Amino acid sequence: MTAPRDTDERSHLLPLEGSDWAVWRDVVLRGAGFPVTEAGRLSAPGLAQAAGLPDQEFDELWKAELERLADSLREVAADPRFREAVAWQNPAAVRSAVDKVGRPAEPGRTTELKHLQLVANYLQRYTVKNDTIGFFGPAAWGRLTESDRPMDCAGGPGLLADRTVYFENWAIDTLARRLSDRPGMRPWLRPVLSGGVFVDDDRLLRPYRDPVEPPPGVLALLRLCDGSRTLAELAAQRGTSTVDSVVEELRPWLDDGVVRMDLSGPVEARPERTLRERLALVGDREPRESALAALDELERGRDAVTAAAGRPDRLMAATAALDEAFRRITGSDAVRRHGEMYAGRTLVYEDTRRDVELEIGRPVQAAIGGPLGLMADSARWFAARAGHNYLDLFGSLLDRHSRATGRDRLPLSQLLGMATRQLTTRSGPPEPVADAVSRLQAKWARILDVPDGARRHEPTVESIRDAVRREFPATAPLWSAARHHSPDLMIAAAGLGAVRRGEFTAVMGELHLATNTLEARPFVERHADVGRLLEAAERDHAGRRWYSVPSKDSPLVNSRSYPAALLSPHFRYWCLHDSDTGAPGPVLPSAALEVCREDGRLVVVSKTGEGPWDLLEVLAEQVSAAIVGAFRPMAPARHLPRISIGRLVVQRETWSFEPAELEWAFARTAARRFRAAQEFRAAHDMPVRTFSRVHTERKPTLTDFSSVLMLEQTARAVRRAAADTAGRRSVTISEMLPDLGQTWLTDAAGAPYTAELRMVLVDPLAAEGARL
Repeated sequence: MTAPRDTDERSHLLPLEGSDWAVWRDVVLRGAGFPVTEAGRLSAPGLAQAAGLPDQEFDELWKAELERLADSLREVAADPRFREAVAWQNPAAVRSAVDKVGRPAEPGRTTELKHLQLVANYLQRYTVKNDTIGFFGPAAWGRLTESDRPMDCAGGPGLLADRTVYFENWAIDTLARRLSDRPGMRPWLRPVLSGGVFVDDDRLLRPYRDPVEPPPGVLALLRLCDGSRTLAELAAQRGTSTVDSVVEELRPWLDDGVVRMDLSGPVEARPERTLRERLALVGDREPRESALAALDELERGRDAVTAAAGRPDRLMAATAALDEAFRRITGSDAVRRHGEMYAGRTLVYEDTRRDVELEIGRPVQAAIGGPLGLMADSARWFAARAGHNYLDLFGSLLDRHSRATGRDRLPLSQLLGMATRQLTTRSGPPEPVADAVSRLQAKWARILDVPDGARRHEPTVESIRDAVRREFPATAPLWSAARHHSPDLMIAAAGLGAVRRGEFTAVMGELHLATNTLEARPFVERHADVGRLLEAAERDHAGRRWYSVPSKDSPLVNSRSYPAALLSPHFRYWCLHDSDTGAPGPVLPSAALEVCREDGRLVVVSKTGEGPWDLLEVLAEQVSAAIVGAFRPMAPARHLPRISIGRLVVQRETWSFEPAELEWAFARTAARRFRAAQEFRAAHDMPVRTFSRVHTERKPTLTDFSSVLMLEQTARAVRRAAADTAGRRSVTISEMLPDLGQTWLTDAAGAPYTAELRMVLVDPLAAEGARL
């Protein structure tokens, strides 16, 4: 059955054509910041074709290719935009490698291969990856419309419509803590109990800790620590106390993380504004103005970085000056989490909006709706299966606790501690998720019935719809966040005109389960009407959503992607940690929350008398995080064909190997590795351009079999994977689809860019379903 179309433009939803699902009208366009044609500089198809020539002839061609690469990448390295992009990510690499490659050619001087490799690695990232980062990965918002025009995409005169430099939250937090320690600031600090702590009658309850019974006077003081009173006000309220005596009374609780007392604020886009507001409340002129002067200096440094846009040398100088000012003012390093990806390592970052207006009409929606709806049906089933597995796990842990203690209630924090290994995905899917994955793959194998040895498998929506419904019966989501599933979609077409003529293929990338990927801060900050987005989220969750407020110390927390930026005062919040990221509404301390059974259901109740609430709803963030990246409908195999359902590719053609099987990667020289790689590709009949992923890397990388430098990058990754002794070693190679000539997004000059669409599918079923 297909849902009737909703023509109410006020609604944030449209029916997904050919399915029972709805989809947000708002979509995000993610695209590369450099034209995809620039990636062609790395390719040498003639050299690849000559791999079988006698050694002497090939060696001459090899030398000529290295000279060509050096000349071509010299142009790239000298490009101010490229230097600026690398300067944002790794300013030291600009001096140590990029500028060496970019120097004018001189007789007798050769460019080191490792420097060419670094430039090539950045170039492939900026041209064929759709990362949302800085001006070299700008995003934009588009709309799904009722129009009969397949697609309208109008770009402005430049690549960017706007660009903004933001402080990392950790940088402002560091400043806030240092300012809190300055002379004269103490009376104006506002002590507050840490988010997970609860004062219950005459006891203090903390996550993972035994209850304590402070003296009555201390307990009364702790009850007053709600963030609304300064230390001076607390001292005055107690009558006989001084600020210093109040601090001494709180000292054990400050040292133990029970009480927080500094000027730091929540994770947000503009943390410096919150700090300025808090400093403005300081009643003593000297410490207030001194602290504001320090903040002013860092803001001037940030503004200098902003003003340096388009001038890489000035950018590096401004960044270095900001780093020096930060170190001098705070006494802390200006970089953290060295070497980690997505860690917010530096003091500031830049986000940008692509200068493009995008509307996607009914013909494109109709082409993808049917097959995407079938994938969503199986995603819904998967979330429910995993959810029930977690309920079984949590129930068994509660029963174990009851048998051991004789109590029928288990502190929520203790339950999470007992379940930690089954909620962690660092070493692969935990057991409750792995079971759902195995069942999902078995069901899709029965549905698709792929012939042995097939290179392409192309069932129609109609031919498998009944089988999908049998294998994945509709059950309503068990928690509110599971109403949302977010696919990444690419469109392979030879230009916008081809899309308009209907000459395109849609390609599904990741399908993010039980998650709204449009909640990330870089997207929300760039939307013209954030209130409309927030209202859409509120309507979808209908008052059910719970959000676990994370710790600022979590490696997952950063200024851009987590925590979510679409959080409503109407959601419910709870906290487990001492240093939390903040919330727009009241936060329940985890120490007050307990798990029990009520009418056969696992629920959470509060020591305040509130509740009960469904356990999976309260643990929505933990369970969603465990399954968000687990949607793998096709079981791993030595070879997987390209599988298309109607106009949607749901599985790229893929090959899997043990690292040692890629013998070409272990040849003694780069030239031998290149030649052996051509034999390997031919033996497996692979396309020239692929993406490869080894088990030791988080993201796939471009493996262009006609590119000396991209093959060298892949060879190094394979050798590292072969040397790894922990876990299953694997190398996966997938076709590049869309390929370089299958792009539809262009700039004002007509240069093509890779792109993908991020969408949010909404389950029409909103109530808790029956058990599977």
